[in-house]
Amino acid sequence: MVKRPKKVNHLFKFLEKHHEFNQRIQRGYIQQTLASCDAVPDKARLLLFKAVNTQSQPNLDSIAKFFISLEATKNSLSSFANFLRFLKVPGATEDQLFKALKKQDGWGPKTAALFVKNLFLIQSTSALKSQLWRDLDKVKATEIFLPVDAVIEHIFLKLDLKDDDSKNTARNFNSINRCLKKDFGYANSEISIWDDLWFWGFITQNSQMKSAPRKLGWNESKYWSIFTAPKDEASIRNIRSLAKRFLKILEA
Repeated sequence: MVKRPKKVNHLFKFLEKHHEFNQRIQRGYIQQTLASCDAVPDKARLLLFKAVNTQSQPNLDSIAKFFISLEATKNSLSSFANFLRFLKVPGATEDQLFKALKKQDGWGPKTAALFVKNLFLIQSTSALKSQLWRDLDKVKATEIFLPVDAVIEHIFLKLDLKDDDSKNTARNFNSINRCLKKDFGYANSEISIWDDLWFWGFITQNSQMKSAPRKLGWNESKYWSIFTAPKDEASIRNIRSLAKRFLKILEA
């Protein structure tokens, strides 16, 4: 059995117990995206567009190359299998989706991981699944990774976990995912729970100036910036209380 630090276990149990909050927010966001288009290829294209444009400094020239190539390939977005063929995944093997996507012009590991994670969420939600590719069940065969951004990087710096391969603190996409997947043995379904770090980290960090250190504490302004988060007083009071509990785990 894999031995995991006590704080890691405690944090994961918190995320698992309160998984519903970020799931509802993410499902709402994806539902809005899918509802914006009528045709399936357009829905897939918008999912790709929104994922790659979460980058803080996107290379628009490279992103344009990707979408120009996508449009020039007939039926590239008509099915999951066709999308894999467009990515030149060997033998259209679903398990290579992440590796193939992160190598595309304008992409990278974080945005590729985000798109794959969104496909998993769609596939596991019947109301969303019926709106996209009919062969989306095949996505279950691929590996998912935690989409590591600055919020999650800061959380792992607080955890001060050592990456067994590099012997350094897990602090970037590769080392954090290696730590969770290889060192601690978390499976695909558990990585999707670790993704909730984005939500709890986002609403408890203040990063108005890039040069200034991030401060931890309930950030109501960031919470209100999440359109699909509940805005009634009772929900906010509950989430604020849980956010403080989340910070206590980090600071223990």
